[in-house]
Order: sequence, then structure tokens, then C-alpha cells
Amino acid sequence: MILGLGSDLVDIRRIEKVLARHGDRFIQRIFTQMTQRIASEIIQFLSGRSLSDNEFNHKNNRLDRWIFTEHLGGLDPYLGASLFMKIPLVGIGAPARAFLPQVAEILKTHLILPDHYEVANAVGTVVGKVLVHQEADVFPCIEGASVTGYFARVNSQQVKFELFEQAANYARQALVRLLKDEAASAGAGDVEITSDEKRGWDGMLTISAWATGKPGI
Repeated sequence: MILGLGSDLVDIRRIEKVLARHGDRFIQRIFTQMTQRIASEIIQFLSGRSLSDNEFNHKNNRLDRWIFTEHLGGLDPYLGASLFMKIPLVGIGAPARAFLPQVAEILKTHLILPDHYEVANAVGTVVGKVLVHQEADVFPCIEGASVTGYFARVNSQQVKFELFEQAANYARQALVRLLKDEAASAGAGDVEITSDEKRGWDGMLTISAWATGKPGI
């Protein structure tokens, strides 16, 4: 449902009539969208990869999004795809019982609701830590049989450099900035950054980094 704000006035009575007739269907649609969004966030967190955007025409989706939407709805007449979690899903927070049973069903896993799960988030805010993980990659730009430079890719942003060390230094610095911003957005203070680097073939580097910090209260 879209409410246009502008020269036209919204007919509140008409909206009330629509909700009165189709309210349950509208609520179920919002509920379904929320549970699917939670499931997609879990998949992205566990895989360490971001899902591409969902196109209006599902046939135009990139492979990762196609696999996810096919898992949810099975729209393709020829191919199928299925995802599942290899570990149980543990729910905390007051809304856990309302949403997570359906999320566990989507991810084909078992849901655990610990004792006093309703207030676990409040306790975790006091004693827990914020943890954010991201990765960056450096790899050569190959044209024909020659290496013409090196790419640094951080959070879907890709920049080309002439030298490997230039690309590697940029990736390290951009990764630190990204982690600090994400940790701050999550409420962390006094953020600490740790990282690990793995070299592949000549000119290839993967940097894994973590930001941790106590939540500000």
C-alpha cells in the first residue's frame, strides 16, 4: 500500500475500508516480508556475503538472489534450489517467539528459545560486545597476458591501482573505516580492530577483519 503525499489528499476513510476488508491479508504479507528479511540477514551474516538486489522481474535476478527467492517460493518451472542452516537457531528478545519459528522453518533448522529469552537482549546490552566482520580482496587486473594493475575491493566498491602494495594498503585502510562506521552504528564504543591476511596466487590477497566494542549505554 502506497500513500502519496503531495497535492492530493489521502482519503483516510477509503484506507480504513480497505484495511477492514483486507486487514488480515495485509498483516500476513507484512509478517511474511519480515520473516524473510530476517532469514536473508542470517544467510548474509553466516556466509559473509551480501545478497544482490531483488529485481522486479525475478528472472533478472543475479544467481545469489535467484537461489534465495527460489528457496522461498519455487518460481522457476525447471530448476529448484534449497538452503538450510547446519546449526540450530537460538532466539532471544521479546519478539523471538512471534517471528523466529517461521524463520527457522525457512532455514530448515531447529529453534531454541532459552529460559528468560524475553529479557536476554537487555542483559546482553549490559554485558555483551558488539562484533562486526568484513572482508576485502586484492587481485590483479589481467589484460591479455599482462598484469596492468591491481584491484582493491571493499564492500562491493572496487578501485584500481598501479602497484599491489598500493591496492593492499587502500584495502586495509578502507576496511578499518568501514568496520568502525558499522560498529559505531551498532552502538559500540572504544572499538578495537583485529585482522588476518591470506595470500593466494601472485597478486591475490584476502583480508578478514573484525571490530569489537562494548555497547554504549
